[in-house]
Amino acid sequence: MIRSKADTFRVNKLSLTSRNLLVTSPQPPTLRQYNTVDAQLLREVLLPQFVSELYHGVETSRGTFVVGHWGTSQYKQQ
Repeated sequence: MIRSKADTFRVNKLSLTSRNLLVTSPQPPTLRQYNTVDAQLLREVLLPQFVSELYHGVETSRGTFVVGHWGTSQYKQQ
């Protein structure tokens, strides 16, 4: 677990770039992006409710995210 001043959350996976650390948290499915220099939280992305299980996330060179998850908005079993 990582403890921040605001809350506690479970860490599932980590992804590191030269500038940022991306933390994947399964419940609720969330991506948290931290600056590697000063450990400041840069962004927190709460994924939609249909994402029932978040496996992993990575940051692209364009600053966007690619995530692997289970569940879709059309049909939960896909």
